[in-house]
Amino acid sequence: MNRITIDPITRLEGHGKIEIFLNENGEVEQSYLQVSELRGFEKFCEGRKAEDMPQLTSRICGVCPVEHTLHSHNFCYQQLQYGYHQEQIFLLFVLPF
Repeated sequence: MNRITIDPITRLEGHGKIEIFLNENGEVEQSYLQVSELRGFEKFCEGRKAEDMPQLTSRICGVCPVEHTLHSHNFCYQQLQYGYHQEQIFLLFVLPF
């Protein structure tokens, strides 16, 4: 089995490594992502109000804060079982910029 290793991953906050194992035909058999740091964002998000999460989660990563904000908004809406209105969708995409 052949192995491809990408170490370090350069588009990740912190240190990471990807290992891809190929079978005899060159197809991916298994792959692993290893990230060694514990950032702890999950712990200090526990017990917070749902409306605080978009602002907190936007600080998880310096590379993609907008994506973390949008997904946090989306999760809050799903958990509260609200539907999106066109105006809300527009504001979710415009306000972070």
